[in-house]
Amino acid sequence: MRRVIAYESRVQAYKLRSGKLEDDDVERFTKTTEQLSTLPIFISDYSNWTTMGIRADIAKLQVKHGVEWAIVDYLALLKDGYSEDANERSAIVSDRMHSIAKELDIAIIAVHDLNKASITGAIQGQAGLAGSRRIMYNADMIMFLKEAKTMQDNTKSFLLTWEKFREDEPDRSLELRRVPGYPTFVEVYR
Repeated sequence: MRRVIAYESRVQAYKLRSGKLEDDDVERFTKTTEQLSTLPIFISDYSNWTTMGIRADIAKLQVKHGVEWAIVDYLALLKDGYSEDANERSAIVSDRMHSIAKELDIAIIAVHDLNKASITGAIQGQAGLAGSRRIMYNADMIMFLKEAKTMQDNTKSFLLTWEKFREDEPDRSLELRRVPGYPTFVEVYR
């Protein structure tokens, strides 16, 4: 939430972390916090989530609040520990998340990690996903965020590319730029 508040209030993130706020920062922070508190956003930083726990929580939020989508950040942190083998474990987690999305009719955005070969650039695309290939099969869309170039003002731009798009051609990309001082990206228009 600190990141969202920093962007929306235009109070730099380092000021929020350090507590070194000026009077106008406090005013913008307070106003933004009040506005955001009315939005139907539910965040859990519980550290022992399993897919069964996520399923129960999403089902409860659907009934109470009509939740239509969820973000899981990130799959490797889920505690579904039925297997010592990382590939088998990632297949189990992926299959279960896919089932949750289908059975509860909800969109789920799941953040996942890359293997070493992808990080070093030796492998490109979906083959760079860590763990089981079931992750590629289960996903309707797969996107990668990669550093693209350094802009004229010395900020970096990033390329968000679709590597899989089940309903359409995946040949899409979006160039994004970090906003200096804020934990956010904006689209680079050409």
